[in-house]
Order: sequence, then C-alpha cells, then structure tokens
Amino acid sequence: IFIYGWSAAESIYTANASIIVAGTNVSVTCLVNDINLNQSIGNYSVNFYKNHTLVDIRHTNSSGIATWIWVTGNLVPM
Repeated sequence: IFIYGWSAAESIYTANASIIVAGTNVSVTCLVNDINLNQSIGNYSVNFYKNHTLVDIRHTNSSGIATWIWVTGNLVPM
C-alpha cells in the first residue's frame, strides 16, 4: 500500500476478511481518510494492485470508499 499526502487508508478488507475461494468475484474495499481532520476523502484516486501489478484505478465515493471487484475465475485453487 502506498499513501500520499495527508491521507490514510483507514482499512482495506474483503467481504469475508480472509478466505477467498477461486472462481468467485471478491469485493475489495479501501476506506480513505484525511488524517488531520479524521474525515473521509471523496473523489480520491485509489490504485489497486495484485502481485505488484496495477489492476484497477477507482475513485472514492463521498464516504471515502473505493471498491474493486476481483474476478478470481482464472485462479487455480490451492
């Protein structure tokens, strides 16, 4: 995770917090806050990476939330 300026990624999480099943779509959510005012930042650009590769760029909504849908259909179950 890379943080710029006075912003902070308050949390990054998936719906089930840790278990991801190959072949399902997983919602990955990032909450961005202003660390000085402790308020969410709307329209903030969030880059989502998987294995060091940029996979999507989203902007936060008015609540400071950006979401990327991780399509795991091409992953091999472990």
